[in-house]
Amino acid sequence: MKVVIWHNADTCSEGSATVGIGAICCFFLPEYPYNAKLLTPLERQVAVYRLEKEAGAGEGSEDIGTWQGFKIGLKDIKVSPFWTM
Repeated sequence: MKVVIWHNADTCSEGSATVGIGAICCFFLPEYPYNAKLLTPLERQVAVYRLEKEAGAGEGSEDIGTWQGFKIGLKDIKVSPFWTM
């Protein structure tokens, strides 16, 4: 019984460390290259160019905000099965 309790405590501490580091990193990592403060203007242009060349022009710019995208996802019927997960 002690092994099971120790295993659960160990898993909980590992999970909390992962969530904590993820919460801290979300404030420092840029969402897209065009709004990355760590890059010089030339590096930003090169990164955006590479994204547009590889995936198309839609990847290098952001037309809608995060909340608008979230609302669109809620309205999408293909996303509804994942609401219950």
